[in-house]
Amino acid sequence: IAENLLIIKKKLSIDFVLVNAENATSGVGLSVSHAKLLFESGVNCISLGDHAFDNKEIIPFLADTKQIVRPINYSNDCPGKGYQIFLVKNKKILIVGLANKYSIAAGIAESLHKNGAKLGFSFQNQRFEKFINEFSKNHDGDFTHMCDLSNDTEIKDLIKNAVDKWGKIDGIIHSVGFAPADQLSGNIEECISREGFQIAHDISSYSFSGLIKEAYPHMSDNSSIITLTYIGSQQATPNYNVMGMAKASLEASVRYFASTLGKKGVRVNSISAGPIKTLAASGIKGFKSMLSKHGANTPLARNITAQEVGNTATFLLSDMSSGITGQTIYVDGGYNIQSMDFD
Repeated sequence: IAENLLIIKKKLSIDFVLVNAENATSGVGLSVSHAKLLFESGVNCISLGDHAFDNKEIIPFLADTKQIVRPINYSNDCPGKGYQIFLVKNKKILIVGLANKYSIAAGIAESLHKNGAKLGFSFQNQRFEKFINEFSKNHDGDFTHMCDLSNDTEIKDLIKNAVDKWGKIDGIIHSVGFAPADQLSGNIEECISREGFQIAHDISSYSFSGLIKEAYPHMSDNSSIITLTYIGSQQATPNYNVMGMAKASLEASVRYFASTLGKKGVRVNSISAGPIKTLAASGIKGFKSMLSKHGANTPLARNITAQEVGNTATFLLSDMSSGITGQTIYVDGGYNIQSMDFD
């Protein structure tokens, strides 16, 4: 088996081999000697399947060589045990914008943590410090850092702290959006103000640009930067008003940064999430009605969850998405594809 796999590796230039590690005594699975030979020859062995737990020797070996991943249980339709590959194992990811356990950023952090990432967190002010520190501890975070994103000096300090801790940054999550409450209620021509416009664009859009400006020299090869947006950037949405303009600006910045940072090995994308009940969303007048109507009118006939957004972010931060940049990925149950409701 091992000799054949080595031949395949040489001919196809493959990086890993997916094997079924049945009990070595059966004569049909991967034994420890096979695995050692493959590992020493530069072949990564990832073991899957119902019989993977039968072999008492192969599992510890693969674990010691960091070629094995955590056990999972499949659904009732697919009983058995197996292994889930860590998509972002040991990648150093900075999460900006986590406010509480209901934040989309919390769902992203959960998914990244489950997939082996090393996490760092920034928070706006002392109001969030206790929660962030506890959340970081529960998710094996490497550091937390207070950062007012309207202050360029504090953005520089945040990136410096990350670089001092990690050396290189593999990914950044920007989950930030804010506009004064009086800008998110009523018709835009009646509520918009110069100050409200400036605040919304500064915090919701420029903060992303400011982070990239400071971080890109310290990003690793094939690194990934993600921001969160909403369909209100493309379609007029009741009460969203100036935030829709700010999100449109944010999405444009994704395209511009992606076009110039690609040659430096940095990918930039945005995720357009469907409405989720978060602290930021609660400031939009009529949000409960928006949430209900959205869930009823998507092709999936339901609202999406922060976990689903998190899983998409994990994919975009992983090497599995190495060919994707400058895109807005919709995680909205398909809402964006419809021009009208279908019976």
